[in-house]
Parts: sequence; structure tokens; C-alpha cells
Amino acid sequence: MEQKYSWRGKLGTKQAARLLSRRMNAEIIRGTQWIRISVTSENPDEAARLANAIANSYQDYRANIYGRYMAEVIETMQKRYHAEEERIRVLQAKVDSLRHTYRITNDVPPPQVQQVWTNSSEIHEMPLGLPYWEEKRSLDREIESHKLLADKIASEKSLLPISPYSMVIITDAAMPRALPVARDYSLGISLFVIGLFPTVGGFLLLKSSRRQAA
Repeated sequence: MEQKYSWRGKLGTKQAARLLSRRMNAEIIRGTQWIRISVTSENPDEAARLANAIANSYQDYRANIYGRYMAEVIETMQKRYHAEEERIRVLQAKVDSLRHTYRITNDVPPPQVQQVWTNSSEIHEMPLGLPYWEEKRSLDREIESHKLLADKIASEKSLLPISPYSMVIITDAAMPRALPVARDYSLGISLFVIGLFPTVGGFLLLKSSRRQAA
């Protein structure tokens, strides 16, 4: 390639990119999520190889971005997970103390407590041990939320190795034309690009929820 383009020595990254930019074109097909990459060359085999290499490089690039982004998402969720663990520990200690204070031996709330939760306006005297049941109720909710977050983290980790390649799909690889139609042959490759916008939105929502919880 160096001899073909009258370049002395081995081509560097910048020189190769400059040469490629003169012979390639990438366009978004209007109204779609398709990208068409085309390369012109006097050699149809070379044009096909370049077009396919560019598409593969772009796919790897998007996969790398997605991988770094998802690593940040998982790290944020794990920080929230550890913070919840500490809240659960504090709540559990408080519940244990109240259980001892009110001598609670049953984990099923008595009818009086359930009535308070249903409609406290009809209760004139608060049932004995209500502070314990209120804290126990908060603890149970925190534990349930903690389990859901753990499932979410596990799910994201399991999808991470395969999800990036669903973002950019090469649908029409370049093939050399059998019959030339001009001095330079234009060989194209089509990519279907799935945007990151829904995932980014979910991450921003997660960050917002974390700030509100703090």
C-alpha cells in the first residue's frame, strides 16, 4: 500500500487515516438507524477488505464504549447496594432492641397494629409495641428493595459480555463486484446501529435516585 500511494516507509496511523478519508464515505440513511460505509479503489478486493475492516473497527469501538459505560453503571449500583447494607444493619439493630423492649415474640403484627396501618384515624389508643412494628415494616421494605437491586446487578453483569454486539450489527458485508463499472469501484457495507439513549436515560435516572436517597 505504501508503494501504491507513493509513500516512503511504513504508514503511520495519521497517514493511513488521511489516505482512507479520501477514499471512504460514511452516511446515515435518512429516517433509519442504518449507516452505509463505502470505499473506492482500483482494486475491488482491497475496497471490500477496507470497507469490512472499517465496519468491524466501528463495531469494536461502540462495544468498548458500551463496556466502559456499563462498568460505571454497575459500579454505581454496587455503591448503592453497599449503602443499603449499612442502612439494613442499623435498622436491624434498632428492631432487635425494640423487640427486646416490648418483648415481641411473634413476627405477625397483631390486629390492632394492622388496623392502625389501615386507618389510624379510628384508633384512639396506639397499640403496645407499635414502634417496633413500624421499624420492622421499614426493615422488611429495605430488605426487599435490597434483594431487587442485587438481582438487577446480577442481570446487568450476565448481559455485559453479549450486549455490546447487539448495538451495531453488520447486515450487508462488502463483496467485490464481478464486473467493474468505472475506474474506481465503490463497495459498501451496511450497519444497523442501536442507540445508547434508553440505557443512558436509565443510568441518569439511577444517579438521580441515588442523590435523592442520600
